[in-house]
Amino acid sequence: MGRTLRNTPIIRRIIQRFEQEITTHGWQAGLKNIANRFAVKLIVKGQDADLLSILQRKPVLLMTNHPYEAEILTLIASLPARDDFHLVANANLMDVSPLASEKIIPVYINHRTQNNQSYEKPFLGRVLDTFHAYPVLSDEEERTLNKQSVKTAASYIANGHLVAICPGRHSPDGKWFNGVGHLVSQIPSNDYYIVMVYTQGTRSNDYLRVFPIINKLFPPVIVNYFPAIPANEITATDPKTITQELQARYQGLVKTVETSS
Repeated sequence: MGRTLRNTPIIRRIIQRFEQEITTHGWQAGLKNIANRFAVKLIVKGQDADLLSILQRKPVLLMTNHPYEAEILTLIASLPARDDFHLVANANLMDVSPLASEKIIPVYINHRTQNNQSYEKPFLGRVLDTFHAYPVLSDEEERTLNKQSVKTAASYIANGHLVAICPGRHSPDGKWFNGVGHLVSQIPSNDYYIVMVYTQGTRSNDYLRVFPIINKLFPPVIVNYFPAIPANEITATDPKTITQELQARYQGLVKTVETSS
């Protein structure tokens, strides 16, 4: 395959320790242990008994913000123990960690970012460009693979799994991408829940949390969960209006957190 991040000195040891923690303790407990090791104070709000039961046992489409890098790790750490979860994530992360790759439903974004002058590649993206080889595909090839990933995500939810997605990741204008609407429209039944999550406290320089003393200067990471929405409450029918309805609901919920803060 060529160069890979997991074969890079230092980074290889970090990935090996990460995978050892996950293998020994499971995803949720393992990531909590890693967070504690790096003095990340994780605060989880809104997980009452009903929501915990849904998150642990029911088919769930989970939607979250993802402005920086650390949100996904803290999100997984905040979930109750559950192995059948999946994450719609940047395809460039595939093969960084074999364990993580098993959980990723890849989305190909190069066709969307390469011509976006306002797009600023995050720290992890620059690291991947330097140390990790991934296939270069045409715009049409990426779109075809993304359609298949939407079908895969819909199938997982239909079969009782939890799938997490970040609908506004890398959006140039703050609007959610219609992929989440296509996903909802392809889930064959309404027998699942939508759970919305809003994370606060992450930063663009969260990678500095790995350094002792410095990590104590960072704020806590707060993961806010909102009450589960039965899928049959979504009234829109086409992908674009589904996306708009979901984002409007999300923005209304986020306002309640920001107002109370």
